[in-house]
Amino acid sequence: MKYEDRIVLFLDILGFKSIIDKTIDKEVVNDKAVEKLYKHLSEVGSFLTERFKQNHFQDRNYSVKVTQFSDSIIISFINDDNTTLLNLIRTIQELIIRFVNNGIICRGAISYGKLLHDRKVIFGPALNDAYETESKAAMYPRVILDRSILELNKSRQQSLFEHEEDKEKLILGHLTQDTDDKYYIDYFPIDIGDYKYMTVIPDYLVNLRQIIISGNKFQKPDLKVKYGWMKNKYNTMLRTLKSEDKIKEISKVKNLAGYIEKLKYLN
Repeated sequence: MKYEDRIVLFLDILGFKSIIDKTIDKEVVNDKAVEKLYKHLSEVGSFLTERFKQNHFQDRNYSVKVTQFSDSIIISFINDDNTTLLNLIRTIQELIIRFVNNGIICRGAISYGKLLHDRKVIFGPALNDAYETESKAAMYPRVILDRSILELNKSRQQSLFEHEEDKEKLILGHLTQDTDDKYYIDYFPIDIGDYKYMTVIPDYLVNLRQIIISGNKFQKPDLKVKYGWMKNKYNTMLRTLKSEDKIKEISKVKNLAGYIEKLKYLN
């Protein structure tokens, strides 16, 4: 056995202890809550397996590995070109939307480096980097790109971040650069008119809003910071979506512009 150079995503479900606590009420197991959580988590594996069978992953499907345990999900693959990474970013965005529509938020990190990943074990510097980045730098509910990913793409002819308009359009609405200069996969997309999964966007915006409202009731300082960050991001997203140019763009999608205009800002 030996290390491979792999891109790895480490994804962590936030508030998992609270979710688990709800499966037991006064020492009595809540079977419906257990079944609901099992369904949500098992669907993750099914979704990823199906997604990686699609055409843009098909040629590289042999290299994709997925490991899920408790509140953590790890995905890794050998990166042949930037298209593979961009498709992973799109897949994570879809996974985030699925989580939010089930009342779950997560954060994580994507890294690149030496990794051994098979059905039995996973270890290596790349996983350490992704875990450390997620736990120390992600901070808020966001999936950020580790420095190793930036260096990987800077070393190539086709950079993920510096290219013609067609390459930029591929990542538009999926990556955002935050105030701390970190690139992350955005919970608060402004180019929703381009999303293939448009039918779930209205539900997503409603569920995301409700998660933030519920989260802002917490008094713990660390949680107040996290949900305060989400509230500000939500309001900024809504302000952009309600702008004249965006409403005109979104109006091409049936009923969506009217729906966006009715959404209210968070206090």
